[in-house]
Amino acid sequence: MSLFKKRFSLLCVASALILSSFAAVTAYAADTTDTEVSALQQANIQSAKTFTINDAISYAKEHSSSLAAVKASEAYAKSSANEARISRSILKDQREMSVTDVSQVLVTSGYAYNAALANSRMAQRAVIQTEYTLESNVSVLFYTYLSNVEKVSIAKDSLISAQELTKSAELKYSGGFISDIDMEKTRIAEDEARAAVNSAERNLELSMIQFKSGINYPLDQPLQLTGEFTQPQKEETSYETALIKAEKSISRANAEDTFKIASQKKKVYHGYYTSNQPAWHSAEAEYATAELNYTNALNNERINLYSAWNAVQSAYESMNNVHRNLELMQKSVDAAKISYELGTMSTKDYLDLTRELHSLKNNCLDVELMLYSANEQYRLLFDCENTVFEEDTIK
Repeated sequence: MSLFKKRFSLLCVASALILSSFAAVTAYAADTTDTEVSALQQANIQSAKTFTINDAISYAKEHSSSLAAVKASEAYAKSSANEARISRSILKDQREMSVTDVSQVLVTSGYAYNAALANSRMAQRAVIQTEYTLESNVSVLFYTYLSNVEKVSIAKDSLISAQELTKSAELKYSGGFISDIDMEKTRIAEDEARAAVNSAERNLELSMIQFKSGINYPLDQPLQLTGEFTQPQKEETSYETALIKAEKSISRANAEDTFKIASQKKKVYHGYYTSNQPAWHSAEAEYATAELNYTNALNNERINLYSAWNAVQSAYESMNNVHRNLELMQKSVDAAKISYELGTMSTKDYLDLTRELHSLKNNCLDVELMLYSANEQYRLLFDCENTVFEEDTIK
């Protein structure tokens, strides 16, 4: 029996040594893997470019496919206007020429040149408007990412609070002051807080992917954004002032150009055809359609402006209300924590308050971002003014 005990003891010692060695190897392998991952992450951080909001806008303009497309259209429109001018000059020099086709009249009357010139102006305005819209969209994507950075921070703070609550609950539980159910609720709350951190980090990663896509940055290349998302102020331009500013907007200039060209074409056709010819009525119908489109454009301008202005007011009011609720909720949670620790508040009630506080903090960031975006959309309708070009008059 004594021999058996000795053998058993030796076997236990040997087993312990083997398990200890295995654990050491496993720990070393894990440490090595963690070290390699950490080194890789550090290398990515060091090689990543860092963009401010201005850097992001500059990069987007340089690499934007939509901006490149409208610039190509601008070059084509300018070339077409130049060709129309040359054609008009050639036909005007041919004094003995007999006009046999309305297309020649359209050229000699100046309509073709003015139409091409109007298209050229609209193409140039499209470049300005695309740049302005691009700046607005990039800034919204940029601050969406920074807002999500803040949400990750909020989630991590909530997790720390949940972990502290679990430790406190375990002491109460060991002393018999709370039930099994309350202890389990506390553990579930900690798991929920941990899941909220994971979700916030995934949303942060998604917003970075969306940002890269928005500026046409390689998705597989590391990138860091630096800046701060602060509480936005309400755009103070009134609806009435915006209406006045919109009179000089790009959309208004385009609508006016389109209507003027249709009016000139009608004049040319009425001078060439008689009222009993289909082409005469065709020009009349085209003019009537252009007039209707112009009226609709002016009406839509007012509707869109009011809608955007209303969105700004609503977002601002929501933000103020959420801020007030957040301030009160923070005070309620601070007071509830004392009550919970004294045992005068149930675990369920305290956890419900902490969840509501976490939700309100996230909601606060959402409405701030909503106000920022509403401001941008509102400004796009009146602040993108038309540029007066060298040849900016339709004769």
